[in-house]
Amino acid sequence: MKYVDDNHIYAFSNSWELVQVLKAVLSDPSIVNTLGPEAHQTALIFWRDFEKSAIDLPPEQRKKFVSLSSDILVLGRQFLEGASAPRPPASIKPSQLSGLKDKGMGVRLQLQARFTQRDLQVYPGSLQAQMIMRSAPEEEPRRQVYLAANSSTPQQIEVLEKLLRTRAELARLVGRDSFAHMTLDDKMAKTPGKLETLSYGQA
Repeated sequence: MKYVDDNHIYAFSNSWELVQVLKAVLSDPSIVNTLGPEAHQTALIFWRDFEKSAIDLPPEQRKKFVSLSSDILVLGRQFLEGASAPRPPASIKPSQLSGLKDKGMGVRLQLQARFTQRDLQVYPGSLQAQMIMRSAPEEEPRRQVYLAANSSTPQQIEVLEKLLRTRAELARLVGRDSFAHMTLDDKMAKTPGKLETLSYGQA
């Protein structure tokens, strides 16, 4: 089950009565044998979800678990939103544009630089940036435009670091070595080490 709506999902997942009933069902072979394959699998999925929701933790720790999980959702959304936010421009010196092959926009940029006597502010993804990546004979302006397009903002890095710290805190709360261990616990790979082995095996 995905934690799409934090408070609603966790309120459902922490229903103690439902947990007790499900635990009684799964621990009684005579009842389990009466379940069809789909019903049994559904019960197991719910049980694993309850375990992920820290249902066995004391009330205060469970409350902390819910709070941290909610924070992770919010930070994750903020990070994704920041990934599509506009990036600061690259500052290109006029001398770096000498010898541009583009005789249209390239000439206009060179004239602009001579007239203003200032570095050109080239925004990632703009027509000017595309022209520089395509036509600038010098490596440095192309490198600067590339870095501007592919570097994260300080704000996004701050959000990512906070997200990683919160994930680590959540993993420690439930006794896992890391958030990766916690996430992979019911997956085929089971551990980060096995996942890395599988990934290298497919490379």
